[in-house]
Amino acid sequence: MTQQAPSEVAPQNPPVAPVEDSKPDTVTREAYEKAVEREKKLKEQLRAFESEKSEREKKELEARGEYQKIAEMAKKEAEDLRAKLAENDRRQVAAKKFSAVLKGLGTQVEDKWFDVIGNYIDDVAVDPDSGAVVDMSVTKVVDKLKQSWPEMLKKPAPGMPAGAPMGANAAFISRQEWLKLPTAEMKKWKMEQIKD
Repeated sequence: MTQQAPSEVAPQNPPVAPVEDSKPDTVTREAYEKAVEREKKLKEQLRAFESEKSEREKKELEARGEYQKIAEMAKKEAEDLRAKLAENDRRQVAAKKFSAVLKGLGTQVEDKWFDVIGNYIDDVAVDPDSGAVVDMSVTKVVDKLKQSWPEMLKKPAPGMPAGAPMGANAAFISRQEWLKLPTAEMKKWKMEQIKD
């Protein structure tokens, strides 16, 4: 009988990797609301700080008599406000267009198709005088979507409801068995399927 050297002996039980926790990363509603509230407070504090800083700079410039810099600051502030207003207007027009296209499709559309519809939104025209969406442009976009993406508008096939009894064995039930069922289950059976 030969003996093996200790280095040649295979380990009896290989090391087992620790079991990983398979819980998905989730946040409680309460924690989410706290984080949102904290973010709002921080944004308010930032706005207040920026406002104070701007006022302090204006007062310092007035004290030194540098009115040109004050005018430049006011001009920059006005430009920033105009840019924000233009962005807000652009979003409102895009929302009008998007809403008109969804209404024109005439059926519910799953959220996953919103990006596809968004690619066609620029083709929707808006009347510059009234700000109303031009119906003919909406019709053209809807027709393009229906041709290019017919699966977007597919509806579930008509048929038996998901909870209805099916199969050869479930075609009939005796009245005694039917009476033993809970009310919700009783409603799934038609009267012609109940036999005396």
